[in-house]
Amino acid sequence: MAGAGLGLLLGPSLPLRKRLGLAALAVGIPAAVAFTHMGWRFSYYGELLPLTFHAKTGLPTLNRLSYFPGYLSASVFPAIIISLGLLGLLAAVRWRRPAGTIWVLAAPLLAYFVYTVWAGGDHMQGARLFVPILLPASLLILLAASALLPLHATRSMLTVLFLVILAGLQVPALKQDDAAFFGSLVGKFIDDRLPAGSTIALHTAGSTPYFSDDNTFIDMLGLNDPHIARRDPVPMLASWQKIPGHGKGDGNYVMEREPDYIILGPAAGIGTEEEPWFLSDVELTENPTFLRCYARQLAALDLTAAAKLKGRASEWPIPFTYYKRTCD
Repeated sequence: MAGAGLGLLLGPSLPLRKRLGLAALAVGIPAAVAFTHMGWRFSYYGELLPLTFHAKTGLPTLNRLSYFPGYLSASVFPAIIISLGLLGLLAAVRWRRPAGTIWVLAAPLLAYFVYTVWAGGDHMQGARLFVPILLPASLLILLAASALLPLHATRSMLTVLFLVILAGLQVPALKQDDAAFFGSLVGKFIDDRLPAGSTIALHTAGSTPYFSDDNTFIDMLGLNDPHIARRDPVPMLASWQKIPGHGKGDGNYVMEREPDYIILGPAAGIGTEEEPWFLSDVELTENPTFLRCYARQLAALDLTAAAKLKGRASEWPIPFTYYKRTCD
């Protein structure tokens, strides 16, 4: 919103008063919606921003910046379009045609792109963070081509088309995210086999609770937990902390909540003898209360016809490891 307003102020060759009016409309209407939602969020949760913001960006800046090259390399298709759009921006600025439209497109694109770099990207497949700027990037490519002679413009657009198609062919077929797939099986297991009303600490706090809504869940990554999301400073002790959105945790806080069950590591769990995935895993396995009051439980997740249809039959049987509280 701010980038769009800035682009309208800098761009069109209109009187300042008209540019101010356009910028006010471009910023004011969506901002009114956003601020209304933020006000509701604050009244309900006591938080102006989503906890995901704190959980994902509340780490050292250098750590976050180190995530971004990997995110870029895993997002070939949108990265090609955005790169060509930025080249188009440079060309359009050099040729100064048409100056107003350049900044209307470029200011929001650059603002959003810089924020994505600062935040460190994402770990989810599909390059979702780049989707909002694909359209302005594409329009910048067209804008640059429009400043060329017809023959050169045609050759340039055919080259762009070839690169985009080539990038699209490099995108592998996507399967359902492991956390979603295995988390759904664990959620169904919990719903069928564990007592309703239990408190369960885990890292897969999206898919698993969705399939087991009669229990209380502690999100050990902090995406849904204000205490963990706002933990600062955060020690970097586990391998998966290098993945965006997986840096937070607090094993001692989890112990204070006295959950009935704890699932270490990924959706289907790991044992204490295995390498810890996340910060809470490290801190829990070093906590005397956890070692004294939680007993390891082993189970097998059900193989259903629906799961077979997802093309993952070779991964069966799936062991499920979790820990049950034994102290009163």
